[in-house]
Amino acid sequence: MLIAATALKVIVAMPGGPGDTVSAEKPLMHLFALWENNAGLPAHTLAGTYYPQHQAAEEALAAETPQILALTPAAFFAREKSLKLTPIAQIAVNHSPSETGYIVVRKETPDDVQALKGKIVLTTLLSDPSSKSLFTLADGTPLATFVKLEYERSPLSSLKKLRAQEVFAVLLDESQWNGLEQLPFAAEMKQLTKTQPFPRPIIAVTPQVDKGVVAQLQKGLLALNRDASAKDLLSQFSVDSFVLPDEALLQKARKRFHSK
Repeated sequence: MLIAATALKVIVAMPGGPGDTVSAEKPLMHLFALWENNAGLPAHTLAGTYYPQHQAAEEALAAETPQILALTPAAFFAREKSLKLTPIAQIAVNHSPSETGYIVVRKETPDDVQALKGKIVLTTLLSDPSSKSLFTLADGTPLATFVKLEYERSPLSSLKKLRAQEVFAVLLDESQWNGLEQLPFAAEMKQLTKTQPFPRPIIAVTPQVDKGVVAQLQKGLLALNRDASAKDLLSQFSVDSFVLPDEALLQKARKRFHSK
């Protein structure tokens, strides 16, 4: 087993961080230092890399097995059994480990969910294509079986295509939805429906990490919520707090993922 004095390799593989891997290095190292301090672990216990893009993260995970991983739900479920991962925390926004997707259409579109059937829906939430199975309509219908979900890297580009009637709808995450009203053409659009809640990213450890260190790591993550010096730093990774894993939420999403 690894002890606290041994450097633990961390891979942070999720969108929403500061630009690219290179520009994220300094804030990530700073975050690790705060995490170590709050966990009561020696300096330089944690060492790792941030990958904002799915393909780069996949290549890194294929090349090595880290001891600590921060993953999107789909990436976590895909590796949970093979790496024997144990979730120790979830990223939270407004202290919630789940978020809801908002399906936005042009204002003249009829208020009928059936109008979506078979139509193209653009979203940034498909940087990992296997995430499709995690999105369901309010009645439990898998979204990918009802519409043609397609990946678009930029939410603004998606919305411009919607405005130009190149696509029927756009699926936004909560931060994108909250920012929609800032756009000059926001009044031309409306929410047609919402998805059921799905998990936010998960922080997990492998069995190679000593159980005592795991407890310290979890304690340190939760303590960051009370660390004023961590607030701005966490926001660079689209995080405002960490919470204990919501196993009921994860189990529901796990079933969706593996039933695809």
